[in-house]
Order: sequence, then C-alpha cells, then structure tokens
Amino acid sequence: MINIKGIIIPVNWDEKGNVIGLALATHKEEEYFIEDDGKAAKLNTFLRQEVRISGILENKGGKKIIKIKKLTPKNANL
Repeated sequence: MINIKGIIIPVNWDEKGNVIGLALATHKEEEYFIEDDGKAAKLNTFLRQEVRISGILENKGGKKIIKIKKLTPKNANL
C-alpha cells in the first residue's frame, strides 16, 4: 500500500472527447495511471484537483498503475 499526493489529470479520451483515462501527476513529475475499476467516472469530479491517494501500486509494461483504496481531496476537513 502506498500513499501519494498529486493532481488528477486526464490521459485518455474517447472519439467524442470524453475523458476515459485518468492519472495522478505528482510534484516530482511522476505519473501514476489510475486503474479503471468501473468507478473512474466518479473521479472526473476531481479533475485538476490536488488529492491524496492510498492504494496498491503495480508496474505493467513500464507504467505505474495504482488501484485506489482511498481518495482524499486536499481541501477535505479531516
């Protein structure tokens, strides 16, 4: 399990221009692709916002892919 923070960015679009793939861009210029587990559409509300993610990290084909277990927006009152 890893904990990272960064900004949710779009990385893939369908033929109509809808976002269908997301990643987390960190301040160290790393990108973690977010695994699409059917909940990705809900993450669109966090596009271009800073968040903290806890999840499981996998490397597939040279890409860092994270399966989100918990997402906390930066402005959340914890």
